[in-house]
Amino acid sequence: MQNLLIRRVSRQELRKDIEIIDVLIAMVLVLLAIISMIYYTPLKAQIGVQVQTYGAVAIFFLSGFMELIPQLFYSGLPMIIAMASGMSTTFAIILTLLGSTIGSIIGFAFGKKYGYKMTYALFEDEIMLKIEKWIEKYGNFYMTISAVTPLPYVSLVFGAFNIRWRDFILFGIVARVAGFIFLGYAVHMGFVSMNL
Repeated sequence: MQNLLIRRVSRQELRKDIEIIDVLIAMVLVLLAIISMIYYTPLKAQIGVQVQTYGAVAIFFLSGFMELIPQLFYSGLPMIIAMASGMSTTFAIILTLLGSTIGSIIGFAFGKKYGYKMTYALFEDEIMLKIEKWIEKYGNFYMTISAVTPLPYVSLVFGAFNIRWRDFILFGIVARVAGFIFLGYAVHMGFVSMNL
């Protein structure tokens, strides 16, 4: 009984830590977006050099991290911010694809190896049951839809539910790649039409 209580407390602490990280990332992203909107013209030239210098590493690691750890935000967001700051569309897409793919594969492998222990420590039981129902009901279709939309795409959970590697690569990774390419060029066309 005491082990169950300890496990439940540590599970709650882990969730609380993840929520704090999510809130901090949200605050930083919102602050950056507001500053970018207010000071867009003067900042564009100054930030452009910095984004070209340090942005590549940041996009790669942020998109990988956002795929690996369940976040509130879509992992394509760093790509959009970099493109808005002047980074080449193709370069931003490639960096996002590399980081996202590596993060997804690592998350899936962790889910396969540690299974329910890790995922149930991160998520509420109700959420896990809901995702499990969606996967049972829709199978690979759910993985594809979540890969190309901002729906929860959590490679860790897909691994925990024992989805085959082949299916994960085909219906998860390939769909995710297609979604990022479409998003990147759609955002680019939006920037072009707004003359940014």
